[in-house]
Amino acid sequence: MIESIMMNADAKTWMGDLDLGKMFLNFWLDEQLKPYAGVDVTSLRKRELGQNGDEVFVHRGLIRRIWERWERTCMGLKSFPYVCTQTFGWCEDVIRGKRREANNPLRWDEVVSNLPGSKDYQPEKSWVYRLCSKTGKLAAFFGTYIDDCRSGTSMERG
Repeated sequence: MIESIMMNADAKTWMGDLDLGKMFLNFWLDEQLKPYAGVDVTSLRKRELGQNGDEVFVHRGLIRRIWERWERTCMGLKSFPYVCTQTFGWCEDVIRGKRREANNPLRWDEVVSNLPGSKDYQPEKSWVYRLCSKTGKLAAFFGTYIDDCRSGTSMERG
C-alpha cells in the first residue's frame, strides 16, 4: 500500500520505480509439473515440412508426437501466484541483506516514533520510520507489490 512506502520517505527522498513486466515468466515451473506442461505441435511441424517431412514422423505406422514443454510457470495454475510471489519474497530477503552491515546500502539500526501528541512531534516527518545512525538520515528502502518495486533514499549527501 502507498502508506507502507510513504512511511519510509520524507520531502528530501528520491524515489525509483521498477515495473517487472512479465514478472511471472522469470520463475521456473516445479520439476514435478514439467512433464505434464506442454503443447502437442506435431501437426504444426508436418505443415512446416510439407509432404516429404511426414516420413520423419511416421515409423512403422505410428506417428511420433512432438511436444514443446513449458519450463516457466504457467498462467492459470492455482498455485501460480503463490509460487511466484513466495520466490520473489526470498529474493527480497537476499537483496536486503543483513541490515546492520556497514557496507549495506539498505542499512538501518534504529526505529523512530514520531507520533502526534508526543513532545518531540515533527509533522513533516512520518509517524514511524527507520533511521541509519551512520548517516543520520532515513534509511534507504525498497518495497514491492506483486511486480512493482519502489525504492528510495535521501537526496542529501552525507
